[in-house]
Amino acid sequence: LVGPEFIAWGQLKANWPSIAGSMKRFDVEGNGSISVHEMATGLKSLKVFEPPLDIAVAISLAHQLDDDGSGTLDVQEVAWSLAKRQIKSHIGSRWGALLQTFKLLSSTSNQPGRVPVPSVIESLKDLGLKDEIPHEGWNAVAAYLDKDGDGSVDYCEFMHSLVGDELKNSESLNLEQSIVEISESLPSAPVLSGAQLE
Repeated sequence: LVGPEFIAWGQLKANWPSIAGSMKRFDVEGNGSISVHEMATGLKSLKVFEPPLDIAVAISLAHQLDDDGSGTLDVQEVAWSLAKRQIKSHIGSRWGALLQTFKLLSSTSNQPGRVPVPSVIESLKDLGLKDEIPHEGWNAVAAYLDKDGDGSVDYCEFMHSLVGDELKNSESLNLEQSIVEISESLPSAPVLSGAQLE
């Protein structure tokens, strides 16, 4: 992202609580859901963006916030989209360390290969994200990681939640296999604490 869109993302993150409070007003059709078009129009109308959003930038933001590509959004989906972007940006190239941490957590779990969602969230916070994502964002992260409601997540599910959208155009026939191959190709790294990763 460059230029106006980069600036807009920063302002969207910084003003998320007030934007979340405004989203009900975006539903101009009154059908209980917010279309991408309504989201773009609503974002453009807000005074929190300086300079004011260009409609093309507003439409681009709305489409990127529509994480599941359904054409409609709600507060939780937008919170998840913002949190996911922050997590990926913060982790950067340190996926190897995160993988090793995940393996350690799953080795001590009473469900082999799976980690309780609260433990995953605490590990992400320990990576320095605690103050980067608001409380509502962490709630959305928990909900999106635990889509089947069993309270735990394995590494493939975790990676699919964070980077699955980037692998949709993979030539591999199996998205899950693509994630496994990428995970296995990561260099082995020691488990790092949040302080070491700062």
